[in-house]
Amino acid sequence: MKQEVLGFLNVDKPSGPTSHDVIQQLRQITGIQKMGHTGTLDPLASGVLPICVGKATRLSEYLTGSDKRYLATIQLGQRSSTYDAEGQLSPVSDISNIQERELLSTLAQLTGEIQQTVPVYSAVKRDGKKLYQLARAGIQVSPPMRKVFIQELKLKRWCKPQLEVEVHCSSGTYIRSLAHDVGERLGVGAHLSALKRIASGPFQLCHARSTAELAASGNWKRHLLDPVWPFQSWSKISFHLEEATALCQGKTTPIHETETAEKLALALYRDRLIAVVQAVAGAWQPIKVFRAAHQLEHG
Repeated sequence: MKQEVLGFLNVDKPSGPTSHDVIQQLRQITGIQKMGHTGTLDPLASGVLPICVGKATRLSEYLTGSDKRYLATIQLGQRSSTYDAEGQLSPVSDISNIQERELLSTLAQLTGEIQQTVPVYSAVKRDGKKLYQLARAGIQVSPPMRKVFIQELKLKRWCKPQLEVEVHCSSGTYIRSLAHDVGERLGVGAHLSALKRIASGPFQLCHARSTAELAASGNWKRHLLDPVWPFQSWSKISFHLEEATALCQGKTTPIHETETAEKLALALYRDRLIAVVQAVAGAWQPIKVFRAAHQLEHG
């Protein structure tokens, strides 16, 4: 019996296309319509874009909160209406007096837990409308503030008027806003001119593949990651056929003494994912099921 494809693709998105454009390309390459990502990248940005394939789309909610890593190029001396190179740019300011020590001090001030202003041109909603829709309609709004955590903000290169920084941050961080804030603290303005995501949770750029590579390989499935792979910190529990059948039918099965029941876990049968389970009153309760009971004997 043919099994539905279930897993993840680690895609290297180029600068230019939207995240949705990449998914459309992958649908043409794979013939699979059911796909989604674990967090969008702006068109300007490139790099790691984890793609959920098939029923793995139901696992995306557990990955969207992963930490991210970026290489960001910041252009000092010019503000932007969108905080990046695609917006309306202000006149160029003089940055000749900016020294590297000032940059290092500013980056240190923006490390740790900070309050960040969401860009006006973003998909965050206000009264049911996305902020960029309101901005394009000429409606002025006060963008919300967001608490984010910048674990690391490291200066990689400084060649006036650009600096390149490596950012390790919490999910939901706007690197555009970070670039804008750098310019405001230095008093000369700044915007994001280039961005590459080098990691999203366990997905690393060094292992990512472009859509062109996936299409040219002739066998894109060899790049498909097992649905269990991204959940490296989760408990994985193997069940025998009777228990696995019960879980696939939406029934509970007792928690054994040797099993940890502190949080969500992945249920496996013959090393293959069958469900996400949670501990309820001494039993494992399936909350997301990925295989029908009759499929278990067919691998």
